[in-house]
Amino acid sequence: FFFFFFFFQAEDGIRDVERSRGLGDVYKRQVFHINAWRLYKKSWKRKLNKLTAQRLFKLKLRAAHKIHRAWKRYKHIASYKKTKGRIVSIQAHWRGYKEYRKYKAVRELVLKIEACARMYLARKKFVKVKSFTRRLQAMIRLFLHRYHKRRHIAARKIQNFMQTMYFCLLIVIEKIERS
Repeated sequence: FFFFFFFFQAEDGIRDVERSRGLGDVYKRQVFHINAWRLYKKSWKRKLNKLTAQRLFKLKLRAAHKIHRAWKRYKHIASYKKTKGRIVSIQAHWRGYKEYRKYKAVRELVLKIEACARMYLARKKFVKVKSFTRRLQAMIRLFLHRYHKRRHIAARKIQNFMQTMYFCLLIVIEKIERS
């Protein structure tokens, strides 16, 4: 009887030298162990008739050693992958933390630069507003000075006119009193 086993892999790279991380690793190992078992079984059946008890014991012992070595190798690789996964996770967290610290430092610098830029723009605007306010105040003072000066001149004219009228009235009253 011949049995054919087909294993479908969910990822590319089954022919790669470096083993992939997906289910392909399991399939590769299964195919390897099944083929090894078949070869061992065939060779064992052929030699079974020719073997003595002592040679049969040695053959079984060698087979047990091979299985034991394969099992130890498998356990060692599994342990290594588990440890490697943990190490990679720690390294990723550490790198992330370092990048976050860099990001925070750069962010602080950017915020300081932005604050300086805002301060510069605010000062520039303040200087413009201040100079405009001073010019406006100067114009108002000038207007008030001219206005008060005009009012003063007008008041002087009115006063002069009133004095003139008063003196004229006095003269007229004197003339009326004389006549």
